[in-house]
Amino acid sequence: MISSKAELLDKTHHIFKQICFGDYPMGESNEYVSNSITGFGTNINEKILSMPDFINLLNLQREESAGIEMKFNDRIISKTHFANDNAAVIIDEIDLMMNFAEGSIELKLRLSTVYEFAGEQWKALHFHGSLAQGVQGDHDTWTINEWKQKNEALEKIIEERTSELNESLANLRATQSQLIHSEKMASLGELTAGIVHEIQNPLNFVNNFSEVSSELAEEIKEEIDLSNFEEVKAISQDLKDNLDKIRHHGHRASEIVKGMLQHSRTSSGDKELTDINQLADISGLLIMVCGPRTSHLMQILPLISTSLFLN
Repeated sequence: MISSKAELLDKTHHIFKQICFGDYPMGESNEYVSNSITGFGTNINEKILSMPDFINLLNLQREESAGIEMKFNDRIISKTHFANDNAAVIIDEIDLMMNFAEGSIELKLRLSTVYEFAGEQWKALHFHGSLAQGVQGDHDTWTINEWKQKNEALEKIIEERTSELNESLANLRATQSQLIHSEKMASLGELTAGIVHEIQNPLNFVNNFSEVSSELAEEIKEEIDLSNFEEVKAISQDLKDNLDKIRHHGHRASEIVKGMLQHSRTSSGDKELTDINQLADISGLLIMVCGPRTSHLMQILPLISTSLFLN
């Protein structure tokens, strides 16, 4: 075959691939494609028996690929001439890349094309395209629809998994909050066993001084009847001292109980002003009351402090 004829074949073959996979104007395809073109596309339903069939196939391909960036790399793996160099069969391997907004896919194709030389021009007479891998739908030329369907299915799975994960996370946070509160209550329970016994001391003082005060009140009545007012004054001072002691020990017990209640209730997370001196008094009082159990108390004092600050 003379060089110019070979070069013309190469040019025609290059343009034919641009018609099939690129954006070569279909209106100019008659110059390189025979009016009696036949062929088979990559889909089983893509049977070409005439130029109108071929144009319809191109229209379908370009509609499906609208808005998609398409590139291809081609490699000629076989070129055979026959009929006194007036016919040729060229087989290509083609890597077709399609870039979507959602991602990209790559198809590996095999294209076999038969050319006829007539009227000083090569024209594509027959072609056969096949996919190296993948399965297509009945009306999906480039498997784009199948790819989109799989992508939608994957997005649905991801959405379901994300929803399940969010639900599990919410449950985990709720469980964590319950565990923290339970831990606080457990530490409080250990401490309470000692405090319940020790808090009885100030209450005993209150009860004892109350009984003594009641007796002093009776003595005051008797001394008044005897007009012994100096003795009445002395007994009244003793009665006042007893009341001061009752008030002191009652306040002491009240502060211990208050501190425990502050610790045991669930925090709302709202910050409020807290008297630091009061906090220090409560902490010191608890340490004094607990005695040998101070080590347990020191473990939960930070929790008590936090509870008082936040509640």
